[in-house]
Parts: sequence; C-alpha cells; structure tokens
Amino acid sequence: TMIPEATTLPRPRFFWPGLLVALPLLILAGLAAVGLRSRWQARWSEAQEEAQRAVDRTSRELQTILSEATLRLQPVRLYPALPVPPKEVSQAWRQAVHSNDPNSFRLLRETTEPAWTEAGLPVAALAAWEVYARDPTAENAAAMVEIVTHRGPSAISPVILTKALALAAGKGPVPEILSGSQAGWQASESRRRLVQRHAPAADGDFWVVDGSELWLIRRQGDEFAVADPGPDLKRLTESTPDSRLPPWMTLSLWKDGQRLDAKPASQMPVPRILAESRGLIDVRAVLADPDKLYAPLRAEIGWAAGVIGAATLAAGSGLWLSRRALHREQRLHTLKSQFVASVSHELRAPIGSVRLMAEALSSGTVVGEAAQTFHRLLAQEGVRLSALIENVLDFARIESGRKSYQFEETDLPSLLRDTIALLEPRAAPRGIRIQLECALLSQVPEVDAPAIQQAIVNLLDNALKFSPDQTLITVTLTDCGPPGWTLAIADEGLGIPSADHQLIFERFHRLGNELRRETQGAGIGLSLVKHIVEGHHGKITVKNRTPKGTEFTLHFPAPKSPIHHS
Repeated sequence: TMIPEATTLPRPRFFWPGLLVALPLLILAGLAAVGLRSRWQARWSEAQEEAQRAVDRTSRELQTILSEATLRLQPVRLYPALPVPPKEVSQAWRQAVHSNDPNSFRLLRETTEPAWTEAGLPVAALAAWEVYARDPTAENAAAMVEIVTHRGPSAISPVILTKALALAAGKGPVPEILSGSQAGWQASESRRRLVQRHAPAADGDFWVVDGSELWLIRRQGDEFAVADPGPDLKRLTESTPDSRLPPWMTLSLWKDGQRLDAKPASQMPVPRILAESRGLIDVRAVLADPDKLYAPLRAEIGWAAGVIGAATLAAGSGLWLSRRALHREQRLHTLKSQFVASVSHELRAPIGSVRLMAEALSSGTVVGEAAQTFHRLLAQEGVRLSALIENVLDFARIESGRKSYQFEETDLPSLLRDTIALLEPRAAPRGIRIQLECALLSQVPEVDAPAIQQAIVNLLDNALKFSPDQTLITVTLTDCGPPGWTLAIADEGLGIPSADHQLIFERFHRLGNELRRETQGAGIGLSLVKHIVEGHHGKITVKNRTPKGTEFTLHFPAPKSPIHHS
C-alpha cells in the first residue's frame, strides 16, 4: 500500500476555532465602524452649517460690491468699423482747412455737437490733432487723447495716437497722458467689443459674464456705459489667511451657469456642494479638501483601525502558526512513515536475497560457477546494504548536528577509480559503462575522502537506477584554476523535470509515484550529497542534457597547498 504524498494530506480544520476568535473582533470592528460613521456624518453637518454662514455673509458683501459698481460706470461710444460718408458735411471744417487758422481748429476741437468730414471722420478728433500738431504741449495732448479715445472715437483714432507719440518723441520727453494713450485706447476698445457682444435690446442695467468675468452694461437709448466690480469681487473668493474661510472650503460665484473666475474647466474638480444661495449672482460653497475637513476624525479612525488590526493580526497569526505547526507535524509524520517504509523495503529485498543465496550455498545445491556467481551477488548485496545503512547513519548524524568532516590532502583520481570499481559489478550486467575523465589538478584537494566517496556513490547509484541498459555514465574531474575544481556525473536517462531541480535535494523527497514504484531509494541520498558538498564550502547544481539525460555538478573551492610536479 502506497503512503499518501505529504502534499495531498487533508489540511487541519480550523473553521470553528477561527470563528470563535474572529467573532468578537468582528463585533468590535462593527461597533467602531458605526460610531465613526456617526462622527463622520456629524462633521459633515457641521461643515454644511459653517458653509451656509459663509455663503450668507458673502451674499451680503456681494450686494454692496454690485451697488458700488454702478457708481463707476464709464460711457462707451460705438463707431462703425469703416467710416461712412455723412449726409451733411461740416462747413466749419471746410472753412478751417481752407483758412488754415489755428483758432478755427481750436473752436472745432471744443464743440460738443457731432460733425463729420466728407469721409465720415469725426471733426473734433481731426481738429484736436491739428491743434496738437501745431502746438505739442501737454495740455493739448490731454485734450486730444480725451477726444480721440472717448468723445469721438473712430477708425482714425489709433493712427492719430501713433502719430502724436512719434511727434512727441521727436520734440523731447513724451507727456505722461500721451505715453499711456495706447493702453487707454485698448481698454476703451475692449469695452466697445464687450458692448457689441452683449448689447442689451432694452434700456436698463444688465449684468453679463464675458470670459469668466462679470460686467455691468447700462443702456439708455443709444448711449451705453460699462463698469466692472473691480478687485473686491475676487477678494470674496480668495483663500487668504484673513478671508475668514476654513482651509477645507472654497467659495465660487456663478452667473447663468458660468463660474466667475479664470480657471479652465479641465482644472476644476467635481464640486461637492456644501451650501449655496440663489440671486442675481449665485454664491456656492464647495468642499475643496476633504482631508483637512476630516483630519481630526482620521486620527481617531487610525487609532481604532490600529488597535483592531493589531488584535486581528495577533489572533490570525496565532491561528495560522497553530495550523502551520499541526500541518508540519502531519507532514513530518507522513514523511517519516514513508522513510521507514522505504528503508524497510530497501532492507527487505537485499536481506531476502542474501538469505536465499546463503541457504543455497550452505545446502550445497549450488556449486561450481553458479556458486561463484552467488558469492559475487552476495558481495554486491553487502555493498548495497552497507551503503544504505551508512546513508541512514549519516542522515541521523546530520539531523542531530553531530556530523563533522576531517579534511586532508587526497589523491582524488585514485578515489574516483576505486569508487567506480565498487559500482561496476552492478553496471556490467545491464551493459552500462562508467567512464572516468580526469584533468590534471593544479592543487592537491583537501577533502574528507570517505564523505566524498559516499557522495559519489549516491550520485552513481542514482545514475544507475534511472539509466537505460546499454548506456554510458560519465564522471568528469575538471580543474578550474584558482576558483577550485568541479566533479560532474552525467547519465543518459530520461532527465529530471525542471520544477523538481530544487526539490530533489530536500530530505525524503522522491520523484513521482510511478518512478518511486519502479526504482529503489529512501529519499535521503541527494540530501546527503548536498550536505557533504556544502560541508566542503561548495555547491551542487543539476541540469538536463541534450538530447536526454541528467548532469549533476559538484563545485569545490581551491585548496590552500599547491602541487609540485616532478
């Protein structure tokens, strides 16, 4: 009857003990979760109340800012993109141009009635330029800039301002009013484009959003005026130390579904609204940083989770260690049972053979050449029994920590030849040849000769077990120079699966059941070989050969004393 593999043993059942240990921990974790959830919800309610107070306060401030903005309205005069010839041309302009009188140009500059040239250009702007061109003083420059930019803007205005700047630069220092005229013109142009984009159809005040900015447009007939709330509006939503906003909350202003700031939509997180108010301008408070809002609770959660986690880890580790220890005991018990069964089987076969052959020899029924054959077989079985017992004894010494090695200079080639001679009688009946290839070593190996011989015997014994008839086993001794020397044993068998290359060196491990039934062994030979090699500060490797076969290589470090060749 085959003893089951250790890997197929039923796992210890720990469901009920584990449940009894885990149930109190689960109840404790549930109670802690319920309590923390309540604290979490309470914190959210507190945040909503605080956000509502901030929204109400901001709404009141916003109404004041919007009211004050109506006091800063700036008139905006629209003009056609291209001059349009008028129905009535200014005769005063014609007379002034004809007479070239400076006083006439001054009078035309000061008139408040709209007048146009034949080309549709404003007379006041052209007259202001003529006055400044004749007398480029700061006073004339200020009057010209006011007329060209505000009272009579037209397509000719930027040309006049450019020529005025060039003229002033050639005369000396440029007046301050003139140096900022380009910026003033651009600002007035910006306001005109704003009115053109959002011109209301009826009279009254209208708040519009343009480019994420809020503007007030007032229309009275054909007259327009524009104002913006100024920096006070941005101050409402800025997160500064004196903004009276907690660090976890931000305020935003909305008009007709558009947010009043310059932040691109792709950079705006999905808002979690705490509170908001509706009106001409909506005020919305959102949760900007949940970590800062829940920071006090996270510390409590961390402590609770740490305590419960530590208790769970301790209980789980105890269960796991208990389960692992029980499983290891079961596995060790099974492995020892396998080992005893294997050793018993190994001993029973040769002892039975020895008993039968000894009875035949003692009864005299076998004589002559057959008797010699029986004597040879008896010697082989004795070697086999001796090797098996020696392996078991060495394994017991290793397990108890009493195994030691005696190093001395050894004639390794002679040791290899003697070892091969011991196993050749077993190989010869199957037509298996054992070939020795020895290199000349540069240094005398210092080894435990009996231990090395035992390792070689175990490796050759395995090679004989798994080699087909009429094949070759090669033993190769190689000198590696200063790093040391290697000993390789290669056969032409079926090879070892790559997944088992590391497992075969474990104690009691043997290849699958089919090979186990067909071959002998107790599963400790390769474990002993590995211990012997590592006891010599070396290592053992295994690889599959091409096209078939296995090669074990023993790597040993170099000895200390050199060889002197004669």
